[in-house]
Amino acid sequence: MEKMKRIMSAVTGLLMACTALTGMNSVSAENADQHAMGCLPVNQADLDELKSEVMAENPGSSQTEINADNLADMVDLSQNRFFPGIGYQTGNSCTAWATTYYQFTYAARQAYYHKYGDYSTAVYSPAYTYNLINNNMDSGSSVSDAYRVLTHRGAFTTADFPADSDYQLLPGDTQKMREALNLRITDYNYTSIKADSSSGTDGVVTGNKDNDLDKLKALLRDGKLIVTSGYFRYTTKKIPGSGEYAAVENLKPRIVTEDNAVGHAFTIVGYDDNIEYDINGNGTIEECEKGAFKIANSWGNQAREHNNGFIWVMYDAINKESCCDHVEGSLVTENGSFDRAGAFSDNTFNYITVGYKDVKLTAQIDLITTDFNSLSVRLSNEEMKKSSGYSVDAIKKVLVENYSVKGNRPFSGSIVLDVSSGLSFEKLEDRYFTGKIYDVFVGPFRAYRLNSPACTAIENISISDNCGNILAQDHVGEISDFCSNINDFANKEHTSSLYIDYKVGDVNFDHSFDSADVAMINEYLSGSREFSNLQKDMSMIDFNCDRVIDNNDVQELTEYIQARLDAAGKDSVVQSDTSVRPESFVMHDIDGDSDLDMQDAAVFQAAAGV
Repeated sequence: MEKMKRIMSAVTGLLMACTALTGMNSVSAENADQHAMGCLPVNQADLDELKSEVMAENPGSSQTEINADNLADMVDLSQNRFFPGIGYQTGNSCTAWATTYYQFTYAARQAYYHKYGDYSTAVYSPAYTYNLINNNMDSGSSVSDAYRVLTHRGAFTTADFPADSDYQLLPGDTQKMREALNLRITDYNYTSIKADSSSGTDGVVTGNKDNDLDKLKALLRDGKLIVTSGYFRYTTKKIPGSGEYAAVENLKPRIVTEDNAVGHAFTIVGYDDNIEYDINGNGTIEECEKGAFKIANSWGNQAREHNNGFIWVMYDAINKESCCDHVEGSLVTENGSFDRAGAFSDNTFNYITVGYKDVKLTAQIDLITTDFNSLSVRLSNEEMKKSSGYSVDAIKKVLVENYSVKGNRPFSGSIVLDVSSGLSFEKLEDRYFTGKIYDVFVGPFRAYRLNSPACTAIENISISDNCGNILAQDHVGEISDFCSNINDFANKEHTSSLYIDYKVGDVNFDHSFDSADVAMINEYLSGSREFSNLQKDMSMIDFNCDRVIDNNDVQELTEYIQARLDAAGKDSVVQSDTSVRPESFVMHDIDGDSDLDMQDAAVFQAAAGV
């Protein structure tokens, strides 16, 4: 890879000399001190496609109905130990701060607690996510792209990728990439609130007990942080008694331009039905003036008109038109003309579950390209297509859905993805990856939309286990002449077919089962050696479960095989009608010939050295 980096340095200089990368100006909130925003719009069709992707990656993930029974008057998840504390975004990275820093960190800490019964202090880096989806420009990003990264690639911690990293920096540590695959989004969904009077009285939030609020309250009660977005040009007031700020209205520019159309992503962390403010100023607290959501912003704990980084948003502010009498629906300020918009003007509320993934195999692509943002990588085999329900010829693993049409993004390094996502491992025959072919496609994503061709050269495509042990590799070619012959690589597509065929017990991946494997397995069983998830599956030959491979296991296997042969009345039991061995054969067919006979016991005895 050093050779690739030296070449890339020259390519980067060439591209920077002829390509101007421009970004969108930061957009300030009406009631804040020129803070950056950066949430790009997303449509419902894209969110529905995202849901399908998450479900394909996680067979059995549930889209359960939200139970809104027995709601408390208040919930505040910011007081929970899972909450990472208020942060300060750099640049227009609010989407990554809301989705990764707050929501993913919180849900990952929940997953850690459920798995280990202890609390984690890990904080996940918004810069990692933002840099993968920002088109190499500090111009914002969409929540759907952020969730795709967290679904397919996971996230680096701030210890491995600091939150204030330069927005053009991309992750490069391949082992950290593999580690990130272990903890990812396992479920995603969204909901909305009917807050438009045009849909009738049922479409307006009328007070703190309005059932239009119940879904969001129930999610918070159930420990779900909620990410939403909007214009975030709040009119804020101080709540009598507490002195804390509450937003009573959100403003939308009457003339929407490219600069002011960008919204802001933020995180709902709680609610309180007892918050009150006299919105219409008539001296009486009415139903429409009760209750507020608590949101965590990403402008630090000193942001003006915030409460140490938080702010209350009155329920009535959600409405596109206030349901309180005598409240103006528009406002002209020194900064321009505005109309009222819903407080959460995107009106989409996203929630996730994060869980630990049993990663068996990973694919690594070592490459050099003039435009990382145009890359598409697809991985497939027959089991993946059947398990996921995909009818296309390959399953797309999105690297950067928000591809660049404004400028190129040079990149030299590696991409690591999970090959085993979407597969079921309930049956033993699925665990050993015997005689499986994996197709890996690398090429331009929607090349016809690019301003200039993307030139990509691939050095290696490999498949390894989750610890990086290489199982199969295709050395595609040398790339030392990439600079001098760059046009030869324009919009070039490449497909590698990698064959994986390992027998049970072959934990050192040398295509044979012998005493070296037995020695490694005994070290693993004794606790003196770590194994990958695949090696753990392949080492399940401690037949009497006493944590050592010895003569007792040989005897137990011999007796098992003899009993099967006696029952069949044959010298061997043959599985010849299909190419898939039945589950009962997998653990005992030691020589991998699809026959169960005494030769299996002999090979096992020789390997065990007894």
